[in-house]
Amino acid sequence: MKQSPNAYKLINSIPEYQNFSYHFDYVSIIVLITMICFIPSLISTSKTVLYYHKNSAQNSPNTIHPYVFKSFVYMQVSSIVYTVFDFIINRIPLTSVFTSYFSTMTSESPVKHIVAGYYLFEYLSQLFTVLFCLIRLLVFIDSKNYLKVGTDYLKQNNRQFQASSLIFRIFSVLSIIICIIVCVPHNLYGVVAIQLDIPFQYGAIVFTSTFSFTNRIQSIGRFIFSGFITTSIVLLTLTMLWNLKSLKKLTTISNQSMKAETTLTITMFLILIPSVLNLIIILASFFATNYASYTILIRLILMDCRVNIVSWYFYWTHPYFKKNTVSKTVNAWSLTNC
Repeated sequence: MKQSPNAYKLINSIPEYQNFSYHFDYVSIIVLITMICFIPSLISTSKTVLYYHKNSAQNSPNTIHPYVFKSFVYMQVSSIVYTVFDFIINRIPLTSVFTSYFSTMTSESPVKHIVAGYYLFEYLSQLFTVLFCLIRLLVFIDSKNYLKVGTDYLKQNNRQFQASSLIFRIFSVLSIIICIIVCVPHNLYGVVAIQLDIPFQYGAIVFTSTFSFTNRIQSIGRFIFSGFITTSIVLLTLTMLWNLKSLKKLTTISNQSMKAETTLTITMFLILIPSVLNLIIILASFFATNYASYTILIRLILMDCRVNIVSWYFYWTHPYFKKNTVSKTVNAWSLTNC
């Protein structure tokens, strides 16, 4: 298989990159399209947060459990920040527009802090995804139990709320601490810019840390971490689908509540598909190194599906964000003040 000149070499060690000129190609078009598609995701996520903040005090039957919503916001905001970092150190450099400028970059360049931030939010967004799926499942099971046992379950409402709060806080704090610790080596070891192989043009680069570039163990650890995250999401989603199936048999659940449950479950499913495919791509890159650059393009698309579609779908389909929706029967969310 033919390789691109200087494939996977450091551009600061090759003087010819100092005279490099940008060439427009299909990668620039793809990056521009993904940037345009990213804007509605920012808008929908912002509208979601503002609408909830404005209407959370109202006793609506479609109100979202506060910790389900908080975990969703943490997940989406961290994924959006991660995408912004991805544009800075991966997508835009892939167009070769900044190659000449960074051809003389040293390992101690301030870019290393951006690379460290990239890894921080990559790991954090994945952990917060597990948090969302976990909180979503626990709250759903409690609400389903309420529908089965009746009003005596209201006595447990405060205990259930406190349990959700405790899990949310502990998981969030531990996730942030772990991610900060993990990203420290990326900040200490400096940064490098690497020329990619075909299908990218000569001059297409990405930034990474020296620690990641020279450490095979780090790549294996990254794969194991992604495997753990994906397995957790798969198990939580399957458990959620099983519980949702039993909920449909209950006659006390309203149509609006059922739509809300369906929206949240499909949101979990939309998260699941890109996560599984991304893990397969990472695994394939270990055994087919000649095609590693191709996986970057595929992963870029999957990442956008994960961030953009989830934001759009959640905001435009959940009954809580629709005006003048009336539920004919009382559901678990309103009775438990969720």
